[in-house]
Amino acid sequence: ESQGSPGQEVIPSSILIAMAAHETGWGKSRFFNKGNNLFNLEAQGDENFLKALEGKRKVSAHNTTEENISKMLNWINTKPHYKIVRDTIELYQEGKANKDDIIDAIAKTGFAEDKKWASKVKWTHNNRIEGKNKEELSQLENSLFVDN
Repeated sequence: ESQGSPGQEVIPSSILIAMAAHETGWGKSRFFNKGNNLFNLEAQGDENFLKALEGKRKVSAHNTTEENISKMLNWINTKPHYKIVRDTIELYQEGKANKDDIIDAIAKTGFAEDKKWASKVKWTHNNRIEGKNKEELSQLENSLFVDN
């Protein structure tokens, strides 16, 4: 069962790359550039954070992108409202769901306020990450998600 340690593929890495591309504006966001936050995850407790320029939102700041990826995987593995994502990943591993279904499940957790978030991330995933940019991104995927 792949719900265990962070090294195991809990969620297809191509989905995480699509989410990161979308959430960071392809690496241009302040939260990414100043806080290594690929997913705009909110700060919790006494965690380091960056304050949003507008409103009261606090986004977690990390020393490395790996810390942020671990936080995202931990949320998927442990947060009660992410059970729909865990269930969909299990169906995907059994061949009964696809990657679009996983992205839809993440959207159902309330991950993003944007009601069109899932369709935007699915477009990025299908057309860019697994589409025209697949070859050039495979090197990035290997460096981020494969234990060396």
